[in-house]
Amino acid sequence: MTRAAQSVDPRRKATWTLAAFYRRLCQWFYDVYSNNYHTALERTPREEYEAGITLSGVRPYRDVKYDQKFLMQTLPTDDRGEELLVHYRRGVQVHYEFYWSKAFDDGEVVGTHVEVRTDPFDISRVFAYVKGEWTQCDAAHFLALRHHSERERQLVSDELRKRRSASAQQYPITIQRIAEFLASVEAEEQFGIQRLCDAESRDILQAIDVSYAAQFPLFQSPSSPLSPDGDEDDDGENVVDDVEIYGDYE
Repeated sequence: MTRAAQSVDPRRKATWTLAAFYRRLCQWFYDVYSNNYHTALERTPREEYEAGITLSGVRPYRDVKYDQKFLMQTLPTDDRGEELLVHYRRGVQVHYEFYWSKAFDDGEVVGTHVEVRTDPFDISRVFAYVKGEWTQCDAAHFLALRHHSERERQLVSDELRKRRSASAQQYPITIQRIAEFLASVEAEEQFGIQRLCDAESRDILQAIDVSYAAQFPLFQSPSSPLSPDGDEDDDGENVVDDVEIYGDYE
């Protein structure tokens, strides 16, 4: 495997953050490319799209809403599967930690298996599907794990395993050890870059859709981009307002 020379290493030449790059890329796609004349289409891509909508109609019921239901369906599951056992007075266990919700006070829920989704950007909580609705479950060590990502937990677990292998003592890896290491100066030094990457991930989620941060307040970041100005020209929005709505072709 060959390494890139330092003079061409992209890690040394990067000047944009991911969120800033995303905003500029969207600007190029939607403001520049879509409004420039396309020789193959003999008009702009935006005009081609609007002509297609006028010809075939819109089908709003086919839209996939970027709402909490969609987010719950697309969040990752635990390594052991989608459904986890609800333990009496402890809740559901994800990796080394137990997560509890008031919904688990119901005797009919204890001892059953419920769907569980994890938050990759905050391991202090998971989401469980209990009696037809999603409920947030908080970690037993909520304050120690808050704002720490799943990736950081993996890095800490790997580091603790390395130390256990190098030590004569054989001790189990527990959530207490992980929480203590996360709060240590060593973690700040070793995983500072990862924490910056996690913060950048929250920024890009906010840039993609502000409603994501609105539904998950902990994802909000002071450096997140603002929503588009409301004084932009809205003439393009009226193109499809009055077109006929069609059903699916049978």
